[in-house]
Amino acid sequence: MITSFKKPAGSVWIYLAVALGIFPRLMAESAPIELGQLQAQNHNLQLQVQEQQKQIDELRQRLDALQGSSRAEPSPASVRTQPEPAVSAEAPTWRAAREIRVSGEAGLGYFSSGSAGAYPNNEFRLDEARIFLEAAVWKNVYFYTGMEFATRESEENNIRVGELYADVEDVLTAGRDRRLSLRVGRFNIPFGVEYQYRSVLTNPLITHSVADIWGIDEGVQLYGVFGPVTYNLAVQNGGNATRRDYQRDKSLAARVGFQPTKSLSLSASAYRTGKLDSKEDYASELWFGGGFFTVRGPSATTPTFQVELYELDAQWQWEQGHIKAASGSARFSDTSTTGNNSRHLHYFSLELEQLIVDHLYGAARYGAVRVADGYPLVGLGDFGKYYYASPPTEELHRLSLGLGYRFSAALIWKLEYSWENARLINGAERKNEDLFSTELGLKF
Repeated sequence: MITSFKKPAGSVWIYLAVALGIFPRLMAESAPIELGQLQAQNHNLQLQVQEQQKQIDELRQRLDALQGSSRAEPSPASVRTQPEPAVSAEAPTWRAAREIRVSGEAGLGYFSSGSAGAYPNNEFRLDEARIFLEAAVWKNVYFYTGMEFATRESEENNIRVGELYADVEDVLTAGRDRRLSLRVGRFNIPFGVEYQYRSVLTNPLITHSVADIWGIDEGVQLYGVFGPVTYNLAVQNGGNATRRDYQRDKSLAARVGFQPTKSLSLSASAYRTGKLDSKEDYASELWFGGGFFTVRGPSATTPTFQVELYELDAQWQWEQGHIKAASGSARFSDTSTTGNNSRHLHYFSLELEQLIVDHLYGAARYGAVRVADGYPLVGLGDFGKYYYASPPTEELHRLSLGLGYRFSAALIWKLEYSWENARLINGAERKNEDLFSTELGLKF
């Protein structure tokens, strides 16, 4: 059925006419009101966005300042691969002093060596455990400390102070450049570059190089950057004692780095322990070959000893890997009244890392130490046997091959096998020191 269309009644036409007359007027009257409301809302939103951006900029500045306080001294290799030194464009304000940044890292591993190695009993180990505290103190002054709960070099898990220092960044310009910064306290000895990559997260393998030169000592350091050139100068105590210094002579360390291209980094380092007291210090703060530099003659007839070291480092880095090389020498001498204990040590290391697929990579390292007339070189062997026992070692070689999987910047798994060969000064071969290890590294 089709319904016919009927014309509206007259009153309906009147209502429509009134409505059509009133509607434009209402629109004209309400438009300014709604437009004004929209303009006001838009203005308020712009103010909120500006305020939020200001807060974000301040937060970014504070985070940059706090990250800057965690860096080791600048070098071409570390600047590209680690947040050290990260310097904000402007000096942090005093308000950042109320913030403390807490971080940490740990290595959980399994180590199995031959009968003459350091881990003959197939050990599950808490390999590393550290907590770090960083804080901006005032303007361009920062505080940093690392508390060590476990380290590979220690047989006991006791809380110890690692690094603890104050940094004054950009002494001359208070944050506008990086040419001169000052560090005071207890910090890494700035010799070579390997010590910057010894942690479970930054070391592509589990073991370190044969020489494995590193140490933490009390003193004062100047460091800075001039374009592609970096420098580090440090005066420290030199001896193993952490609470006292038993000789007026101090250790001196110097390193100059040069990065001519984004991929290539070069550096040259020099270090002297200073004269160390044979009775009170007994050993240097600097580690070498798995142990300290230590006195060779009887302390009763050897008042002091010292060591001088020189090293050249080079690194070529590409998008999916790197190759690193190091070569150096060390000269040991003392003031023995009964004989000549001088020694010349020569060492080198070559390391390669390459991404295989996705997050899986392979790594290899080969190195050696040679010393005529022998020296206490521990390597992967038993510390008590090869550091204190006689005769000493005159040659030590190690080849390490490994795989790693980086789940993220904060989580890594590694697997490694190391072959080690050594010879004592009497011609006897050191055997059964090869090491199989696997480790999970994490940080927060």
